[in-house]
Amino acid sequence: MALSLLHIFFASLGIALSFGHRLNTSRSSLRAGSRKSALATAGWQPVIQDGELQEDVAEVISREDLSPGVLDILRAVAPKSPPCQCILEHWGQYSACTGSLLTAKSAWSFGIDGEDEWSEHVQKNYRIVPHTFDCFNRVAPKTFRNTFSDACMSDKAGWREGHRFTTLPRQLDGLPPASALVKMDINGSEVDALNALTDADMARISTLHVNYHFDNGCPTEEQLAKTKQVLQNVAKGLSVVESSAIYFGAPCVINGTSFPKILKVSYASHIACNTNDASSTPVHNTSPELAPCKTRHLDSKILDMTSRNRAMQKLCGKNRSSLMEAWIDPLFKRNYQKIYDSSGWVDEAFVNFFAAPNNASAFAQETELLIDSVHRFSAKPIIVFDFTLNGCPMPMWTPERFPRLVLLHATPIQPGVRFSFNKIRAMLLANVRTGIALDSDQFVFRGVDRLFSRTQQEVTASYPYPIMPVHWMSRDATDKEYSGYNFICPDCPKRTMRWGHAHPTWTFHALPFLGDMLAGQLDPAIHVLKTKVRVFEDEDALNVGLWAVGATKQWCKFDVPFPVLFLDYAKNASASLESCCKYEDPKWFPNGIPLMFYTAHAAKNVTEARMVMDVLSALGPTPPPPIFYDGAFYKSDVKLPNTISCLT
Repeated sequence: MALSLLHIFFASLGIALSFGHRLNTSRSSLRAGSRKSALATAGWQPVIQDGELQEDVAEVISREDLSPGVLDILRAVAPKSPPCQCILEHWGQYSACTGSLLTAKSAWSFGIDGEDEWSEHVQKNYRIVPHTFDCFNRVAPKTFRNTFSDACMSDKAGWREGHRFTTLPRQLDGLPPASALVKMDINGSEVDALNALTDADMARISTLHVNYHFDNGCPTEEQLAKTKQVLQNVAKGLSVVESSAIYFGAPCVINGTSFPKILKVSYASHIACNTNDASSTPVHNTSPELAPCKTRHLDSKILDMTSRNRAMQKLCGKNRSSLMEAWIDPLFKRNYQKIYDSSGWVDEAFVNFFAAPNNASAFAQETELLIDSVHRFSAKPIIVFDFTLNGCPMPMWTPERFPRLVLLHATPIQPGVRFSFNKIRAMLLANVRTGIALDSDQFVFRGVDRLFSRTQQEVTASYPYPIMPVHWMSRDATDKEYSGYNFICPDCPKRTMRWGHAHPTWTFHALPFLGDMLAGQLDPAIHVLKTKVRVFEDEDALNVGLWAVGATKQWCKFDVPFPVLFLDYAKNASASLESCCKYEDPKWFPNGIPLMFYTAHAAKNVTEARMVMDVLSALGPTPPPPIFYDGAFYKSDVKLPNTISCLT
């Protein structure tokens, strides 16, 4: 029996067959990072679903019993070869490129009938308030935030039979390229509405979901010809990522071929389809773009190059030079070219490092939060090093979403050396003249950029050492408050300042210090600089090393210990902060340490941290004074009492 006759047979019995590989992913799993490429899913399997026979359009086309008219329509909505290479997210009947969802600026849903799964997903998962439209059911959805209009979509604006109509070009007018998410389910008016689009209108769409309705009667030859023309035009401007043919009720047979009652089609912009086709894993068999050991022989009188060359002296041996190599992620080469100057340096940047098994892991999610915060609250770039063995693909990281991100890849550190020393590698490899090292479980806030100019003032040729913020624990033998964490080291040099937290800022003048410190960890007998002290974490080594050279500078606490403290800051809750967070010790800061609300640390709960960031965003461009000390808030340019020994 021909399958087109099966359509008629099952429809007449009211039996539903569904051939599909759609992944109906729950919202919770999507938020945890569950993404699945349609290209990697299994073949279509028959199931019973909603009284409808659903088939993948490509499967229908593969049969030989289709009439030319029907075949032309189906070919116009079938994914082309090569297929769209983006990572697809699926929910309900919809599929979209993850990158498009993350970078979209607006969302538009036409034909909602009082509720809309598409809009609700976009609003709750991507924080875009969708514009919703329906002129027949004039009740706005209540389960999610949206901007409702009692208008319907057509090819011409105006009033007809007591209903108001608008056009898609009118709604999209003035929007940036590839920035709009659009869904259309308007009971047979889809072809006319899309026929009104110009090439410029089409270019503004990043994702388009359309239910083409033919369930009001079989289309005539004239209607088929117009449908074919419009569908082919849409397919020129956008790429089909998924499509299915729906059969139900009384069959529509055209020239002996069963014609679908609905065609469900998901489109993506060509930009979205091409964005993720470059692998996010480094090609380690190619020449690294950053390889200071290979260029250090070049004579240079430029101070930054001289400092870096000096830093490489102990790191470019036979078994070490490969640790001083990095590859630019192919997707972010344009960002690199835009951010770095012709000499391969960037003046000011944050630097971060991570390694993760996949994009859903906690480490990867924390890193993404940090990158997001930099783009929300700072004007500076962020350089991120991925030290995963084969790279960790991060499909949600795109240059469109993160235009100030440069993603670099490097091989793991040698066996026996703690992962945390990759921080020092990143600082050395980044070619940043003035940098701030941030851990993945941090986020930044407005005002943090001030630390770059302050670092330039403090880390100079006469003081060539990184500066860390004071830790909330002194780890000193005289401090009984946290005695279980005190750092006991009989062979250590004399302490010159309170224990610092390993979130250093530096200029290129400090690179030789950092190079010597990393070399000590790579030596067969581990040591810190010229001492014989053996420590195994970057924070321990940085503190001991700074004591060894007699360093005396440390920042007041710009890495506030917990994200929730920013909620007290946002409310000017000085009493609450004073009662919880003085972090005093009997030797160094008997009256407590000033907090500078520039970054938050311990942002392990990404959901909570995003909530805090949303609260901070609502403060606008002029937040409260950033420094809190002794029950009061101070502006950044106000001098604190002379008894305070940390820098602001």
